[in-house]
Amino acid sequence: MIRYFIPLLFAIACLQSSVAIAQTSIYGYVRDASTQERLVGASILIEGSTRGTTTNTFGFFSLPVGNSRAIVLRVSYLGYEPKVMSWQDSVSGAAPVMISLRTTGIQSPEVLIEARRNATPVISTSMGISSIAIQEVHTLPSVGGEVDLVKAVQLQSGVSSGQEWSNGLYVRGGGFDQNLILLDGVTIYNPNHLFGFFSIFNTDAVKNVELMKGGIPAEYGGRLSSVLSFTLNEGNREQMVWKGGISMIASRLSVEGPLSEDKSGSFLLSARRSYFDTFLWALNGFNGGSPDFYIYDLTAKANYSVSPDDRLMVSGYFGKDNLKHSSGPNDMDIFSIDLSWGNQAYAFRWNHLWSPSIFSNLALIYSDYASDQKSNVFNTVSGKEPSVRDVTMKVDGEYYCTERHTFRFGGEYIFHRFRATAGLFQGNDDAVTLNASEVQSYVSHEWSVADRLHVTEGIRCDYFSTARRAEIDPRMNVRLLISDDLSVKASYTRMHQFVH
Repeated sequence: MIRYFIPLLFAIACLQSSVAIAQTSIYGYVRDASTQERLVGASILIEGSTRGTTTNTFGFFSLPVGNSRAIVLRVSYLGYEPKVMSWQDSVSGAAPVMISLRTTGIQSPEVLIEARRNATPVISTSMGISSIAIQEVHTLPSVGGEVDLVKAVQLQSGVSSGQEWSNGLYVRGGGFDQNLILLDGVTIYNPNHLFGFFSIFNTDAVKNVELMKGGIPAEYGGRLSSVLSFTLNEGNREQMVWKGGISMIASRLSVEGPLSEDKSGSFLLSARRSYFDTFLWALNGFNGGSPDFYIYDLTAKANYSVSPDDRLMVSGYFGKDNLKHSSGPNDMDIFSIDLSWGNQAYAFRWNHLWSPSIFSNLALIYSDYASDQKSNVFNTVSGKEPSVRDVTMKVDGEYYCTERHTFRFGGEYIFHRFRATAGLFQGNDDAVTLNASEVQSYVSHEWSVADRLHVTEGIRCDYFSTARRAEIDPRMNVRLLISDDLSVKASYTRMHQFVH
């Protein structure tokens, strides 16, 4: 019944918004004052009311203010000093507002900290969605000095690792393959190094981690259990910054800085490599026959503001695990094995601001998880390359229609190429290749029905070519604000997963 009820709400909302007159909107970006990095999920609230919004993945926000001539905004973000600023109607129609926040600092060993409670979790309609600050991740216990983002996610409620020291993610009883894992919007099929010992995500390159366990927005789909999204740093636009670290497991080095003298763009380059092969080589010198194993990964991102309304971004990740081993009497390699496996993820994005109320993002994405397996068993050589490869084109839009209505919509086309083999010592002749297409579209609507009642409803449509099957997944979140410190929420989510 709910799949008929939600379209009815859409029709009522569209009818109501169609008769709304043109309104004034505050729009712009929230960024770090020292690095000019765009901040994801920053809160913008109108003082003295429950009206507000948050910045999207690209740090953009748009807040319709109706016929208000002068208002006071409060902008806040975890780890930064809140900023209170006044806004007048006379600035409407100008360039986007750039709001800079400064990080907080403690100067003395003993201080009394007094701050306003962050009202966003109470006011928001989101349920089961949590953000993890990178600063908090660095305070967690680490293995061999290497901090792991996925292990920080395992500490969230409703999440289990499955077994000790494993990087498995089992969210609310779901399977490991039922989690949609995104790195800057690109699907990652295997997020682990060293057979699940630690993850591929470098803490020096990631700026935001978001876990969605329930009430998942309509723009996400294709998995049954959860969505885990990692957003990469954009780089420092003010100055060149070098940073790195050395642990017992690996070394890492990152550099970021401006792309041009006018500071219209920035870049980030981060690399990491393990020492396992060095340790195993030392063991091999004394004992003989030890395997050779090492891992490495490279993360990069660049962005450039072509104009106040246009921004281009390119991001990429490349990482691999490598394992080699050979043994046999009298230096004869009767048994040898050469394995390597890893991920590639590349994305090109174009952000465009069509008006103070309409924001769009176009993305072209390539993702590849593959393994190269070669062996020599009793003078028989075999090799194969099983893989999962995706090519994606995606368009997303946001329309801040009126003070009470916000629409989000988009579409996505994914071309899958699956290549599988039967066993380790079978050759390429045993490989099976399957191509499939997946078409997705969605539309969601945030509706402030009353000052204390807020509804977010959405519809997602998925089509998978191999099964020739289409599914409609309705979504709904409802928030009733009882007081400034208490709200009651409910959500309904329907999900489908075609790839297992």
